[in-house]
Amino acid sequence: MQYLLGITSSKTIENKDFISDVMGVLSKNPTDITRGHSYSSILSYVAVDKYVAIWIDWQILVNNFSDFHKRLLSINKRIPVIVFSENKQISGELCANSELLFAVIPKSEILSKIPKIMKRIQKYHSLFKDASESSRSYLKPIGFNNFIGNSDKTLLVYQQLLKVSQTDFTTLISGGSGSGKELAAQTIHKFSIRNKQNLVSLNCAAIPATLQESELFGYEKGAFTGADRTKVGKFEQANNGSLFLDEVGDMPLDLQAKLLRVLEDSTFSKVGGVKEQKVDVRFIAATNRGLSNMVSKGDFRSDLFYRLNVIPIELPQLSDRDDDIVLLILKLIGKMIRQSSINVKSISWALIDQIKKMKLQGNIRELENILTRILFHTTGTVINENILKKINLADNQAINSEPKGTDLKQILPLWEVEKDMIEKALGIYPHNLSKIASELKISRSSLYRKLKKYELQE
Repeated sequence: MQYLLGITSSKTIENKDFISDVMGVLSKNPTDITRGHSYSSILSYVAVDKYVAIWIDWQILVNNFSDFHKRLLSINKRIPVIVFSENKQISGELCANSELLFAVIPKSEILSKIPKIMKRIQKYHSLFKDASESSRSYLKPIGFNNFIGNSDKTLLVYQQLLKVSQTDFTTLISGGSGSGKELAAQTIHKFSIRNKQNLVSLNCAAIPATLQESELFGYEKGAFTGADRTKVGKFEQANNGSLFLDEVGDMPLDLQAKLLRVLEDSTFSKVGGVKEQKVDVRFIAATNRGLSNMVSKGDFRSDLFYRLNVIPIELPQLSDRDDDIVLLILKLIGKMIRQSSINVKSISWALIDQIKKMKLQGNIRELENILTRILFHTTGTVINENILKKINLADNQAINSEPKGTDLKQILPLWEVEKDMIEKALGIYPHNLSKIASELKISRSSLYRKLKKYELQE
């Protein structure tokens, strides 16, 4: 392996020690090191030789990073750049030009982090080597497709997404809210052999249970009151392509049984119809709930779980991706700067450290929420840790104070609990109202009224 090291040649004793320390840690691994003293010399070296990464002191890039990044991209679009900067501030220039960034580290931490980063660089190059031709252009030092990060767990996710995209296997993506489940599904479809066809999505948590069946299967004209025309469902729309069932844990039990049939024999009938239709669909499902626990409680069908959980991919929590947070902050702030024309000259490392300590259970979505508030309340060009005193994080903290593993929908209105119980009973005892009424300890007439009240099918 050959590394390119860009570092200042100051004659101070302190800097000499730092240079020799960095050179010493890099040299402990079987690698060759080429040293440059200016950003133009670094670019010259890259133009004539192959390097696995560039380690560069921010002092070389001050006021020149935009030009350096642009010229480096024209020479090598895949080379990881590791920037080490002074310990107090990180330049806002890095927000606008971050495609080649692999890591940004305070100088005080560089010596301890070099070995770990070197291993990740090897994994990155190995991943690139094994990637398909169509996906290589989307794999960059800062991330893959629209994912940002290159921590060990994130690189593992990229590897799984690339591998499963080359198959037609049913995939179950699990992860917390805001962890990127929909993006993972889009990535799988994008690099699959079905990418010329539709990726059709259904968010089971966003659609009432009573409407999910007609959304999935479509319906015939006259199937129910208000069905004044035939409707094409998600299965037909996704034929020869992919169907993404987001938050599949929110699908009612009676519909789970019907979905299982499509997974088993690829046939279905519209609501109100008798004609069976054949479809060729690749299934991708996602959930932020523990489906195995739901199975044990009778809230999710075990046979459907095993049909969906063929290739499981778990997206890590942001709290487990500490090495990605700096890159995410830079990328998100860069996007917001472009959208709002806010001028940010620097961000304090102290602010970044405080964000790292937050329990970001909402993952990237929550991080973006916090950064938006920070930018909104920033009056100058420097973002420092004091800004956190001006923004209201009470809502985030209230959510994050929930015990780990608790369902945030645990406390529900009584009518919703009642409706949920009736739906579950319908799934367990279809077309047996006497049994359902007996199990729910109510009369058949009461059950009829509740079915009508909640618009549930008999």
